[in-house]
Amino acid sequence: MEGFALSRTRSYYEANFATLVFEGLTRLNPQGAAEPSLATGWEVSPDGRKYHFTLSRGVRFHDGSHFGPADVVRAWETALREPRSTIRHAWMLDLVEGAEAVTAEGKAGLSGVRVVDDTTLEVRLVRPLAVFPRLIAGPQAFIGAASSDDARPVGTGPWRWQSGRAMGDTIILSRNDAYWRTPPRMDSVVIRVMSDSMLVRAFVAREVDCTADLTRQSRTALSARTDVRLTRTGPMGLVRIVLNLRTPVLQDIRVRRALGLALDRQRLAREAAAGPVIAATGPLPPGVLGADGSRTGMPYDPGTARRLLAETGLVFRQPLSIVLPDNETPEYSPDFSSLLQSYWGAVGVRVVRWIGKDVGPADLDVRVSYPDGADPDDYLYSRFHSSVAGMGGNQGGFRDALVDRWLDEGRVARDTITRGRLMRAANARIDSLAPNLFLWYAPITTASSTRITDCLAGMTTSTFVDVDLAGAGGAR
Repeated sequence: MEGFALSRTRSYYEANFATLVFEGLTRLNPQGAAEPSLATGWEVSPDGRKYHFTLSRGVRFHDGSHFGPADVVRAWETALREPRSTIRHAWMLDLVEGAEAVTAEGKAGLSGVRVVDDTTLEVRLVRPLAVFPRLIAGPQAFIGAASSDDARPVGTGPWRWQSGRAMGDTIILSRNDAYWRTPPRMDSVVIRVMSDSMLVRAFVAREVDCTADLTRQSRTALSARTDVRLTRTGPMGLVRIVLNLRTPVLQDIRVRRALGLALDRQRLAREAAAGPVIAATGPLPPGVLGADGSRTGMPYDPGTARRLLAETGLVFRQPLSIVLPDNETPEYSPDFSSLLQSYWGAVGVRVVRWIGKDVGPADLDVRVSYPDGADPDDYLYSRFHSSVAGMGGNQGGFRDALVDRWLDEGRVARDTITRGRLMRAANARIDSLAPNLFLWYAPITTASSTRITDCLAGMTTSTFVDVDLAGAGGAR
């Protein structure tokens, strides 16, 4: 069969191709639950601190070498040595015994991971973590061969790296005919990085068969074509404004709430989002455990916003700085930036675009995040727990003891009722403290050529999650 071409833009992590080349011990099914991958199954001790993983037999890396438990130890140690500030750091392994020493001191020998025999791996945690099998489905915990490096990635996945660079314009993957499961249907996959202005022409010229990277303009143009299919897939993403809590004026909750009350989320969702979205009521979107359908979120109330700002007595001697998206970013229309600035200007707060000079991080940062799965841990822990303050999704530096406690307890809880109650409480408190301004929830919209069954059907005979370009392999 002929090859298969996808388009990507630089608004995504270019490492998305990792889910095609590499695999982990577990993977997420379409519902976001952990299921076996390189591990055929696992058992957990009664205290929740020890996991035994049974590994698949007969698996080979693309270079022909055998996969075994020692490869897991080596790959995890390598990922833990990456600085915590980088996306490569395996934060999901931080609670493994000995992980801290590997990260801080670069030591070899991850003490909490023991090779029991050729197909069994024991993992010991410093404290119980019921969601551990879900966490290690993330790309930072993927297993590469000893020969793998950035120039030539080598995994066990259904696709072999052929040419290109993760930060380049084109990545070419070829089918792994020796794949330990059913090999893909297509001969090759070409992942191209291109601008939105080129996208429609690329579809017309059949240079692209699939993309999940649509601005409002390209969505409108492609929706009018009979040879292109638009499909909404995957867990909802969250568009939010991260407030830098190191900025003195933003440490006052009245200022944070005023900035939120000044925004008309319904209008922003209607006019500024690049497609059909839902105005946000907090960090958890509908359908996720802990989301409360009765919540309405922060209202649009510029009068109260002005009153709160007056109460603080603070003098904004200089404007707040904000990282704003450019007009070709898929989640926003060209009107988005001007709408934000006009809303805040109406309550007396001037906001200017951050130009990145020697002034430190911006005060406000517009971010969009698509989680690995529809689980509350994906939306809350890595964005609001104090252990990751100043990094990754929690780059604003939010810390709150109650939120920490509820998120920690939720990671240990094994029953849905208890966990749902804890996540509901964390969701409400985070929204009330306003460390972020939650704007809207957005589904992933995929455009695919009608000459294929769907955007991913030609790439694998297995499930969507095998080649989830918009999910675990580099959520935006």
